[in-house]
Amino acid sequence: MTHNSTAWKWLVTALVFSQLHDEETISRKIKQLGSESFQEREAATKWLWNCPEAEASLQKALTTADLEVARRVNLILDEFQRLKLKDLQAAIKQGSLDRAIWLLAKWPKGKQEDAVWEIAKDLATKFMELHKKEGADYTGGGFSKEPIVPVVISAERIWHCVKGPRAFVFMRAGKVSFNDADSLNIRIICASDSVGIGGSILSRNFVFAGGPVELNGTTFINHIVVSYGKVELYGDMNNSLIIARDNILLQGRVSNSRIISAKSVFYEKSMASNCVITENESHPLGYVRFGDVPRKGPAVPPKSDPAKK
Repeated sequence: MTHNSTAWKWLVTALVFSQLHDEETISRKIKQLGSESFQEREAATKWLWNCPEAEASLQKALTTADLEVARRVNLILDEFQRLKLKDLQAAIKQGSLDRAIWLLAKWPKGKQEDAVWEIAKDLATKFMELHKKEGADYTGGGFSKEPIVPVVISAERIWHCVKGPRAFVFMRAGKVSFNDADSLNIRIICASDSVGIGGSILSRNFVFAGGPVELNGTTFINHIVVSYGKVELYGDMNNSLIIARDNILLQGRVSNSRIISAKSVFYEKSMASNCVITENESHPLGYVRFGDVPRKGPAVPPKSDPAKK
C-alpha cells in the first residue's frame, strides 16, 4: 500500500469517526440514558463513555435530567475526569508542561480537588528541587507534609487576589491578572493564557502559564515562573527561577536567581548578581520540553528595553 493510499484511508476513518460523534448523535445517546430499555441505557452509557467530545452536552443535561439520566451522566463525567487525571500525571512525568498547564487551568471546580491540588503542589515542589539540584540556595521552603486545604479560585478570568489571613491559594483560569497581591498567601497559579501579577513585596508565587507572564511590583522573592510565552519583570527579584519558551526581559535588580529562556534574555549586566542566565535552551533543567522554538531572524529587544550585555 502506498503512502498516499494509507493517508487517504486514515482521513476517511477520521471523517467517519467525527460524523459518528456529531452533536445530533450525542444528543440522541444522552436521551437514551433514560430509555425504558435497560439494554439501550447500557449501550448509550458505553458509547458516551468513549466520547469525550460529549462532555459539554453531558454537563448541560444535568440541569434537566431525571434521576436515572443524572446518575449515568455523573458516572460518565467522573470517568472523563479520571482519564484527565491520568493524562495530567503523564504530561507532568514527560515534561510536557504545555499540556499539563492547560489541563490544570481548565480543571472544573469541585472535581477531584484533593487529587489535582496534590499534583499541582508536587509540580511546584519538583521545580524547587530541580532548582536546588542545579546549585540554587532556594530558601522558599517546601510544602508542609500536613494536609493542606487550599482556597480554590477557578474561573475563565481572575482579576482580583485573595487577601487576608495566611493561606494557600490555588488559582486556575484562562487569564489571571491582579495588582492587589500581598505577601501573606502562597499561590499556585495555573493559566492556559496570560498571567499578570502586581503588588509590593511578594513572596512564593508559583506561576505556570501557557502564555506570557508580566511581574510588576517592588520586589519578588522566592518565585518560580514557567511560561510558554514571554516573561517580563518590572521590579527587583531575589532567589527565584524563571523559565520561558519566548524571550525574557528583566527591568530591575535580579539576584541569586536562575533565568532560562528558549530564546533570549534581555537585561543589564550590572543589575544581575549571583545569577545563572541561560539562553537558547529548549530542555530547561533537563525536564521541561519546549520542543522546536521558531526563530525569525536575530532576537532584537524593543527600543524601550535595556541593552543586552
